[in-house]
Amino acid sequence: MDEELGTLDYKKIFLNEIPVDGLVVNVRMTAEELDMEFDGCTLSGEIEFKGLLQRFSDRYLLSGQLIGQWLYQCDRCLTPFLYPVKCDVLMHYVELRSTGYDAAAVIDPEIEEPEELVTDHINLHQALVEQMILQIPMKALCSENCKGLCPQCGENLNIRQCDCHQTDIDPRLIKLKNLLEK
Repeated sequence: MDEELGTLDYKKIFLNEIPVDGLVVNVRMTAEELDMEFDGCTLSGEIEFKGLLQRFSDRYLLSGQLIGQWLYQCDRCLTPFLYPVKCDVLMHYVELRSTGYDAAAVIDPEIEEPEELVTDHINLHQALVEQMILQIPMKALCSENCKGLCPQCGENLNIRQCDCHQTDIDPRLIKLKNLLEK
């Protein structure tokens, strides 16, 4: 169980090379190796995965921890910032043999995680890229208290407060405000 994947072998793990007691998987990939940009964010630095790939007859379980970081532009103030990623990975694989498995019959409804069907190898590169993409937040903020940009002058309100007249009232509700003031 002390086998490690070298930097050249991480993209494909052949099923017939997985020992009975499992395969320790320690992989580091650079952002340049992955060359990945997704929805305005890019990978930054290295991505590291430490885990174990276990064999259970014709089923395989990849478990471990993925660490990396995305370089984002804040959705409110447009400032670039690093978003750290540290997530647990649990992926199920089912080996499809040439003996004519029915793909629908192979999926186990007891397992919460979806299973990926594989033939002779597991594409570790693809699995880790998918896991990194799943960690992208819906709204990327440099901090929870980000004040954003001034809608009049564009000043970053996290850095300096501008002198523009700020109204806290939604423009659609100004007529209601006028009614209340009467």
